[in-house]
Amino acid sequence: MYSALLALAAIAVGQGAPASYRRCMTDPQAWYFDPPARIEARFQKYRDMGVTMLRIELDWRSLETTPGIWSFERVQPYLRLVRQYGFRVKLIVGALMGPPRWFFDAHPDAHITDEDGQVSLNTVSYWYPGLRALMSDKVRGIRRVVAQSGLADRVDFVIPALGPAGEAIYPVPWTLGAHVTRQTMWCYDCHAQTDFRRAMQRRYRTIGAANRAWGTSFSGWDEVAPPRPGERPGPMWHDVLTWYRDAKREFVRWQVASLKREFPAATTLIYVPGTAYSPEDWNDAVRTGRGNDRILMMADSFFLMDLASRTASWLQYTGCENEAEVRRLTAYLRVRGRSAPPMIGENAGVPDAAGDPGHLADVVLRHGLAGLDYTHSHFAFGPDGLSESPTTAALRQAFSRIARAESPVPEKAPTTRRFRALAHGPAKMAGVPDGVSRVDYAGSADGTPDWALVYPPSGSEATWVVNLHGHGSNGDQLFTRPDIRDLWLPAFRSRGLGIVAPNMRGSTWMSPETASDLHELLDWVRKELGARRFIVVGGSMGGSAALAYAVLHPNDVAAVVALCPAADIGDYARRCATAEPQICREIGMTIRAAYAGEPDDIPRVFKARSAVRHAARLTMPVYVCHGARDALIPVSNVRRLVVAMAGRSSFRYEEQPDGDHETPLAALPRALNWALARIGDRRSPP
Repeated sequence: MYSALLALAAIAVGQGAPASYRRCMTDPQAWYFDPPARIEARFQKYRDMGVTMLRIELDWRSLETTPGIWSFERVQPYLRLVRQYGFRVKLIVGALMGPPRWFFDAHPDAHITDEDGQVSLNTVSYWYPGLRALMSDKVRGIRRVVAQSGLADRVDFVIPALGPAGEAIYPVPWTLGAHVTRQTMWCYDCHAQTDFRRAMQRRYRTIGAANRAWGTSFSGWDEVAPPRPGERPGPMWHDVLTWYRDAKREFVRWQVASLKREFPAATTLIYVPGTAYSPEDWNDAVRTGRGNDRILMMADSFFLMDLASRTASWLQYTGCENEAEVRRLTAYLRVRGRSAPPMIGENAGVPDAAGDPGHLADVVLRHGLAGLDYTHSHFAFGPDGLSESPTTAALRQAFSRIARAESPVPEKAPTTRRFRALAHGPAKMAGVPDGVSRVDYAGSADGTPDWALVYPPSGSEATWVVNLHGHGSNGDQLFTRPDIRDLWLPAFRSRGLGIVAPNMRGSTWMSPETASDLHELLDWVRKELGARRFIVVGGSMGGSAALAYAVLHPNDVAAVVALCPAADIGDYARRCATAEPQICREIGMTIRAAYAGEPDDIPRVFKARSAVRHAARLTMPVYVCHGARDALIPVSNVRRLVVAMAGRSSFRYEEQPDGDHETPLAALPRALNWALARIGDRRSPP
């Protein structure tokens, strides 16, 4: 699929000497333009210090100074000397973090805007409608420059720009200038407000349902917009923060997958911010309607570490002088065992952090980090940028210590992992009723922590419902989305059924790791909670996942209720690549990111989950309901399953002629009655 693009770039990367990443230096961009003799003198010093790799930023702003005209003439002498001196390269692909002024002049609506109306010149709004096409174009432009510069075969790592300064955070004061000292919220541009309104309409369907959930009195959706911090504490602010977090997450997933396609032989390196919000930070933010700096910048480190593990990426922690945070992050990674991605240490680019290289080496060596990226090199030299200083000697010694301890990262040997329940106790989550417990666990697929909510049956009943949530939601959807909570939860509880509601790693559409997690979770529920059989239920993504899981693990499934599903996730992902509305394209990108590949790149993985292709495995009762006017998941996808299941008494299909995507959700009570009857359980609600 990408052969023409790869031939154009002629990139063959990742063939460096073992452990060349261990000792890296990052020059300030201004030094790229020094006279060649001065660059050469500096590079000789680096080589004498044992530096083996340079981190280089190539950004859109510097390379396309005039629309449509790309030039690297100014930086060419620097890049030529990088190659001449034999350094390996860690490449910052600075598309998002380096928009030129001419672009904003032509597209002022692309600005990301904070609560005070301030804009950032160092990133484009995550909600800008043309963002993904724009970023794809600029990444390819940077890739062409790499190929033309002769550095392609020196690049071992590529770093996606995920926000200002490359980090997956919203704009922070140090990216805006010395005049800015206060962290703000960045979701008030016109496109952000439109997206928030649409997201809430998808979540609540009616303004009445939203008002009941939020305690508000909006007369229509046109009045709904993200509130400013402090204005709407409680449920509405929880929805704002979740949407604010997930908008960035969706872009991050897409950008990482995109860079892997454009630089297929390089290792993707994901920055981990210097700080991260905690569950306590989140709960306090919901309670107050505000949020500390970690929340407002949405420093989402644990998500980034999980993403690196799923996508075979590496990590670079950007504040390794902070040993307490390094300890917290490495403890989280240790839970993964051999599946943990390597993490390189980088100091914050400020004098205090850069002024003690010995401490940086201590942290790297004590906590098993993969190397040190010293940032920025001007802190290691005198005012002239060449003469040595006490910091020069300390950095030389630090690199020497790391070199002595250096050994290549071993190949990941096969290891035996097992499902582990990490914690099990009362859920204590907003909107979740008493009696519901939460089990935190790590599955054997890759050790990624996840969770599920468990609501035991009212008696000794051994029939349980496995409730799979929809796209953009989490494992608490059954308890927190008003229409689902008000209809589905009483249907389950009034029939005395136990409930397990897995988080499924978010919106993963029954990816391989998610399927493995669910298989092991259900085994745990059997052994620990006495479940005997499971009815797997879901709508939209949840319905799609229910069908996919049933063909993967039919022995786990007593019956399926799939409402408005895609019966073939691979075919649906292909359609989503160019489909309207915009949410379809976002879903397609999410599926590709969760599976770490296109349906045509890994066909066996997608085919294994196709209920259409594996209808013979659906030997259990299956109830499917779909709306003929569904614009999100067209009914044509599921009609192919209807043909494949024709003539089976264990298959029930209901098509609603005027139904949209949400309409089939109301069929749950009668679908549940049918499924229970088919498995020999004729209970009905009292």
